[in-house]
Amino acid sequence: MALGYYRQLREKERVEQELRTLKTQAELRALKAQIDPHFFFNTLNTIAQLIHADPALAETTVERLAQMFRYTLAGSERGQVPLEEELAFVDDYLEVERARFGERLRVNREIDPDALDVPVPSLILQPLVENAVKYGSREDGDIDVDIQVRADGDGVTITIADRGPGLPDGYRIGDGAGHGLRTVDERLSKTYGRGLEIRRNELQGTAVTIRIPPGGSYEQDG
Repeated sequence: MALGYYRQLREKERVEQELRTLKTQAELRALKAQIDPHFFFNTLNTIAQLIHADPALAETTVERLAQMFRYTLAGSERGQVPLEEELAFVDDYLEVERARFGERLRVNREIDPDALDVPVPSLILQPLVENAVKYGSREDGDIDVDIQVRADGDGVTITIADRGPGLPDGYRIGDGAGHGLRTVDERLSKTYGRGLEIRRNELQGTAVTIRIPPGGSYEQDG
């Protein structure tokens, strides 16, 4: 009797674990499907133009785009990755965009090396950087993106900032047609109990911050 109950309990736990795994994989597949198709098609158009104007850059851009998609596909199998890998993925994305924007796209990085081994949810940074590139263009067409990573006793703080026109007054995550910020915010909330922090950039534009706690989770309010 007791043995039968124990087996039923173990089977229930196994099924619940499988369901949680399937749910996580489904969320990551949904996330992959939300990579902005405009970025992909704009990149293809850029490559087509570069084939004649700059064949070497066209080839390099194709290779970086392929690396991006390999990393994205691998994300469905890896819940968390070292921050260093996420930053390398962001670098590939920015180099692909630089093939399109040229010198108009400027990136300032301040990366604390002590934070590079910290595990973070996979595919969490690129949507924020893509948002900064997309909405951070100034009137003269220049795009400045600041990536800052700091580590201290309170964990790791990652800030992605642009110097564009900034968010409208009263903006809330989820406003508008884009899903990138909302998806990242939801994943962070599920992982750490705290989502994105969005504020006006001190210079100009918008700053988005992720806080990775030292213990892996924050105490829930209330």
